[in-house]
Amino acid sequence: MSTRLQAPALLSLLVLASAPATSAQPAPHPPHAHAPGERMLREFDPQRDRAHLEDPRRDEWQKPEEVLRRLHLRPGMKIADIGAGTGYFAVRLARHETAPLVYAVDAAPKMVAFLRERAAKENLDRLKAVQGGEASPNLPEPVDLVLVVNTYHHLGDRIGYFQKLETYLNPQARVVIIDWNKQSPMGPPAAHRFPPEQIQSEMGRAGYRLVEQHDFLPNQNFLVFTRIPGPRADARAVWNEAFSRPNPPLAGEPSAIVVQAVKGLKPGKALDFGMGIGRNALWLAAQGWDVTGIDISDVAVDKVKKAAAERQLKVEAVLADIRQYDLGRDKWDLIVAANMHDLTVENAPRLIAALKPGGLLVVEGFHADVRTATNFRVTVGIPPGHPTNQLARLFDGLRILRYEDTLNVRERQDGAPQTFSRVHLVAYKEPAGGR
Repeated sequence: MSTRLQAPALLSLLVLASAPATSAQPAPHPPHAHAPGERMLREFDPQRDRAHLEDPRRDEWQKPEEVLRRLHLRPGMKIADIGAGTGYFAVRLARHETAPLVYAVDAAPKMVAFLRERAAKENLDRLKAVQGGEASPNLPEPVDLVLVVNTYHHLGDRIGYFQKLETYLNPQARVVIIDWNKQSPMGPPAAHRFPPEQIQSEMGRAGYRLVEQHDFLPNQNFLVFTRIPGPRADARAVWNEAFSRPNPPLAGEPSAIVVQAVKGLKPGKALDFGMGIGRNALWLAAQGWDVTGIDISDVAVDKVKKAAAERQLKVEAVLADIRQYDLGRDKWDLIVAANMHDLTVENAPRLIAALKPGGLLVVEGFHADVRTATNFRVTVGIPPGHPTNQLARLFDGLRILRYEDTLNVRERQDGAPQTFSRVHLVAYKEPAGGR
């Protein structure tokens, strides 16, 4: 099953924290104005900082040639380097054999002037400097690729910024975010280094899906996103068609992990986050749980309402886009998120907040390797899946009672064996002061 569809001023890209003074000993970071959880601020001067930012020793850990190789450049591409700094990547892109048109975007006027002068001096006709704004890159036309290196943590309203970026993207455009990891010996303070799961969650809320993740850079995360396709109405149509079939997806018995997780628990208020046609919601209600199920498909909601009435079960089936639905706070004794993939990731903070202290979260889905499985078939698209240990990291603020990554083999309708991996997580929200 596929995923259920449903800045005060941007500073220069690389800041002085972007490159070490020597291979063994990073240079002292210039002071930043910052507070935990906020964007970082720093005045940037290209004349003062260029030698540091363009230090050849940066290549040792930035690996620019490998980064460019992973961008899958094609002739005729239009690329935006947002937070271009002195042009470390923008210049390399402009000189690439595929000859892309490169818009080097920066919010610092001095940087924009410097980039224009550099392009003229070095005869880089394919490099165009652009004055970016607080909430927009101000690109002159849509692009095929957006590169954001060591700049994500400087953005103020990151979700709003990338929502507005959509108007500058061609169909199938990719957004590449490379930003400091927790292990780097250089870069911003720890409070301004975001784990991949937080970046993915924020980008998901902005309307993007993670499609690639690379780990060859020692000091940075490397994430590739695309815009989630189609309006919400299209998602409803897709799932309405799927749930109208004679043999709809995700019908039948409840998830085994749900059955196992709630065994022996006193029933309370349960949320089925993307209930489909109710295999988990209806089963939980039969066990005495007060169940609310959310789904974007009106066909699914109608089927659950009808089944609940026929079986005299208490299920509140809600037709809603999960991204807009108010999950509440400290509200649910149990939350089930089955096969929701990207929607689970991007809504993880809301799910944690919605869970009561003492409540249980149950998540299941496909592993990300399902996208490369040659013998895997599903009835509605190919799910993006969860990369290895993603769920464990995403919900590490909860007490993880069970996490597993299992290899499954089943017979397809045509009789061929089908191999795929499933991931399961059961986590507990501890009350204040522990159990």
